[in-house]
Amino acid sequence: MEKKKQTVIDCDEIKRFECLLNTFARLPKIDEEPTFLEICRYPYNRFEEVCSRILKFFLNPKAEHGLRDLWLVSLLEVAGKSGFHSYMQEVAVASEVYANGKRIDLLIASNDYVIAIENKITADIYNPFDIYREYIEDRYKEKEKILLVLSAKPVLNLHSIIGNEYQWCSYHDLFEAVRKHLGDYIACANQKYLIFMLDFMRTIDNMNNSNSKQEWDFFSRNREEIENLLEHFNRFKERLWTIQKEQIAYLREKVADSTGDSSWWIWEGWDLGVHFNERKHCIGIESHFSEADNDPCACFHIYITTWKTTDWIPYKDKVMQCFADYNPHEEYEDNRVYIHLFDDIPGNDSQRIVDSLKDVYIKLKTIASEVDA
Repeated sequence: MEKKKQTVIDCDEIKRFECLLNTFARLPKIDEEPTFLEICRYPYNRFEEVCSRILKFFLNPKAEHGLRDLWLVSLLEVAGKSGFHSYMQEVAVASEVYANGKRIDLLIASNDYVIAIENKITADIYNPFDIYREYIEDRYKEKEKILLVLSAKPVLNLHSIIGNEYQWCSYHDLFEAVRKHLGDYIACANQKYLIFMLDFMRTIDNMNNSNSKQEWDFFSRNREEIENLLEHFNRFKERLWTIQKEQIAYLREKVADSTGDSSWWIWEGWDLGVHFNERKHCIGIESHFSEADNDPCACFHIYITTWKTTDWIPYKDKVMQCFADYNPHEEYEDNRVYIHLFDDIPGNDSQRIVDSLKDVYIKLKTIASEVDA
């Protein structure tokens, strides 16, 4: 016989859930604001090409960014080649350079050195580094050769790199060097491209964010317990909503009888309201319960609202004057205006709620008639 699923939380479960929530509360929080590159969501398997083109731009000392050789100096530093570059040198930066039928992501050539970069963001290491190296050695015989794998994540099979005279550099180390030297270049930077640069750096940082990894690990380890908690929480919310909806339905009947107006409506079960002047400068009343101290209907809230900010203008002075004793305060949100009235009304005082709604209804209806006249 199938075991009946538990629907009531026991004391041990509550303790486990509380421990789980406390553990989550201690996790470092992630910056949820997306970068511009994350908003663009360029196809995942083509993102390396995008990054290579961005690097090509910033590694070119004469590009429009105005940062001169900031990125080139920083790259040489993390490659252990500080001092190789002089601002007097001519530098050519190319992306997607074909070497004997294979493609080198980035190639930087100056008078004295050449840098070949294999750019790794998401893909694994499987490249023909021997072909790249032979191409560089054959074409740039007299120049110092710097062969790099630049990656956003740690490289596991380093032997395939080292065996072909490549070395691994991380984006993290490159960005640290860029940030270290940025103060020497920022005065001349084109601010538009500086913003793009910082956005690019944060996009890559987010891909290897330790905070994100901790959160991922937390959810992976506790998946079953979290799903159990969510199931109980959803049942809790359903019970709460059911009680509130029943009370709102009850109040609608009472206030409709009290005001003699059957046009009072309920939106999605929880929001009780009425409106006036629907065709022009629509204004209305909305109201709802909120929970507190284990009571689903602890407090009742009443506010006057217009569904467009511009509709509020002809009413504002009259409403604020008429309801001055109701402790009104304005709130603007998403092109709407809310005028909160009263302090919170106790949710168990149905008669006071109905009387308050009726009082607001009579006053607001009069104001709406005057504006509409």
